[in-house]
Amino acid sequence: AQAKRQFRVLGKGTLDYLRKQYNGNELEEYGQLKIDEHASDKKRQKQAKAELKKKYNNQQPLSMYPRLSSWRGYASLEREESADSTPGTVFDEKSLIIRRLCRESGDYRALDVVSTLRVTSALQKALIKTAADWNIILPEEISGHKPDKSPSERPHLAILSLAYAGREQEYADGRLMGLALSLPRMPRKCSADVRRTLLKCLAKMCDGKTDSSPQLKLGKLGVWNLDGIVEDRPPFNLQASTWTAMPKGATEWGTVTPIVLDRHPKAKDIVEYRAEVAKTIQTACERVLDSKTPEKEMPKIVHVAPLPVSPHLGTPPAHSFPRMERKSGGQCRHTHALIVFDKPIVGPLLVGAGRYRGYGLCRPIRER
Repeated sequence: AQAKRQFRVLGKGTLDYLRKQYNGNELEEYGQLKIDEHASDKKRQKQAKAELKKKYNNQQPLSMYPRLSSWRGYASLEREESADSTPGTVFDEKSLIIRRLCRESGDYRALDVVSTLRVTSALQKALIKTAADWNIILPEEISGHKPDKSPSERPHLAILSLAYAGREQEYADGRLMGLALSLPRMPRKCSADVRRTLLKCLAKMCDGKTDSSPQLKLGKLGVWNLDGIVEDRPPFNLQASTWTAMPKGATEWGTVTPIVLDRHPKAKDIVEYRAEVAKTIQTACERVLDSKTPEKEMPKIVHVAPLPVSPHLGTPPAHSFPRMERKSGGQCRHTHALIVFDKPIVGPLLVGAGRYRGYGLCRPIRER
C-alpha cells in the first residue's frame, strides 16, 4: 500500500538530542540565579550576579527547536486497488523514492529541467562516493556495475528529474521541483534489502550533520538539499501517481525529457528519417516493458510520433537539452515523442539510452 500519512519516527539517541536542544539544566540554573539576584542576603546577591555575568554574560540561555529528520509513511489496512494487474515496465512503481529539491546556497535562480543531465549525474556520483566513504557495498541494482566493475546487463537504478510541467499545468515553467530514484523490479525480499541500502546512502549524504537533509553539490550552481516529502497532499508534480499513472495506468505518454536514440539514423529523406526514428523509439519502448507480463496481456505500441517539442506544457524543445556523449566521443541525437499503447500501462516509463540518467522520462497524458 502507498503511504497516505507521514509521521516522525524516533531513532537511537533521540532522547539525548531532545534534552540537549531543550537545554533544561542551564535554563533551570539561570532561573534560580535570577531569583538569587534579588535575594535579601547581600552575599547571595553578589554571588548570583557574578555567576550570571561570568557564565551567561547576563543573557538567558537558548532552548533550540528540535529538528527530527526521520519520517515514515503509513497507510490504512483497507484493501486498495492494486496496480499489479496492470502491465508495467522494468522499473518498479512501488519503489519510487521522491525528494524535494531545495536550494541551500549558491545561485539564486531555480534549476530547470534542461539541467537534468547535470543534476542526475551529480547525484549518481554522490551516491557512489558516499558508499565508498562509508564502506557501503552497492548492489548491482544500484551501481549499474557487476562485481568485476563491468557494466550491468540488467536494469538498475534510474534517477528521474521531476519538473513543473504537464498538459494539465496551466502555468508550468519547467523548473525542477524534485528528484526521484526508481529501482528495477525484483523479488520482494531482495527489493527491500536494495531499497534499504539506497536509503542508507541517502542518509549519509548529509555532510556529517545528523539533523540535515541529503546534500547535492553542483559547483557554481551551489548546494541543494534533497528534502523528504512529508505533506499529506504534496504538490502534484511530486506525487508518484503523476509520473506512474497508478493504479489504472495510461495509454498515451509524452516525453518531459527527450529520448536519447541508441543508434544513429542513417536515412537522408525526411519521411524515411522520421520513420527510422519512430522505429528506434518503439524498439526502445519494447525493451523496457516488463517481460514477466503474460504474452496475451503484453501491451503493444500502436503509434510513435517523434516531435521537436514535448506534448507537455513547460518543457523546452529537444534542442535546448545538452546532448549525451558516446563512449567514442561523439554526441547522441535525442528527440521528444508521443507514445500510444493499445492498453494502459503503469510507469515509470523511461525510454532510450539515457533512461538511467533522467532522459527519456515520459509522463501520462491526461485530458481535462
